[in-house]
Amino acid sequence: MEPMATPLKETLSNAATSLLVNVCGIATAERLIYQLCQPDVLRRGFHTGSLAYHLMGHLKGNEVRLADLGGYKLFVDIREDRGLASYFFHSRQVPWIIPELLNPNDIFVDIGANMGHWTLFAAHKIGPGGRVYAFEPNPKNSKMLADSIQANDFSRQAIVDGRACWNVSNQKLTFFLSDNPQNSGTSSLIDHGVGLSPEKTITVTTLRLDDHPEIASRPSFRLVKIDVERAELQVLQGMERLLSNAQVDFVTIELVAGSEAQTWLQSKNYTGYWIRDNPPRLKLVSHLVAENFGDFLFVSPKCLKAFEKDFHHRIEKLEKL
Repeated sequence: MEPMATPLKETLSNAATSLLVNVCGIATAERLIYQLCQPDVLRRGFHTGSLAYHLMGHLKGNEVRLADLGGYKLFVDIREDRGLASYFFHSRQVPWIIPELLNPNDIFVDIGANMGHWTLFAAHKIGPGGRVYAFEPNPKNSKMLADSIQANDFSRQAIVDGRACWNVSNQKLTFFLSDNPQNSGTSSLIDHGVGLSPEKTITVTTLRLDDHPEIASRPSFRLVKIDVERAELQVLQGMERLLSNAQVDFVTIELVAGSEAQTWLQSKNYTGYWIRDNPPRLKLVSHLVAENFGDFLFVSPKCLKAFEKDFHHRIEKLEKL
């Protein structure tokens, strides 16, 4: 996360960005700001990262860039916060625990892959001996994701599927596309009302993950990530057989504590933790009050003992809460 600037520094940063754009033009201003954002000492001491965020207000049209994330590259839309952070600050946008869970040759399923931050990181980490299945029904994002896979020569270990994961296969459903240019991640099969419009929809084909021939035939998976904007329960219902058989070691899922999706996973004997970033900690869902929102990790019963041993120093104790 970028350091916070004072209101005065933010005002000066905004003025400096506008001056650069007016004098040099957007393209040149962007190149200069990119260079100013590279040294960590400048971003922390002079908050040059603010220039990049203020640049967003001047951008128009298709603003796709190729972000260098160390070992691999990712096409991102820099009008979006996550894309901007990846391009200007080289942020991978993956929770701290994921690099510690994924290993070479693992199998990873990314449901709601968006621009592909998790997919590309996983493809890089697991290597050609592993496999990444990325599901992203938003055509713009699935195209960027496919382009990123090609640019990194990851086609041996990663594949993009434009279907929407659900609890029934082969249905034609309305998919609501985000109308917020700064966050395409609100797109969903559920009309949750945040950044969505009934005038901006497409029709998508659904997939029950248990019905995917290649996935269903695999004995185990290391990790399944779910980020589907209120459609979590339906996705989980669509992979009931995989979870009931504990074929999935770990599930990461964006949800609200106390939700039906959490209860459903717990009914399959998966133990849940809230992933905290600063400092990096794990909090048992049983220690949370309802309405806590964020990324959660659920651990299969067959992996729980080893997981608790490996991450005991990161799991918050009840007496510390």
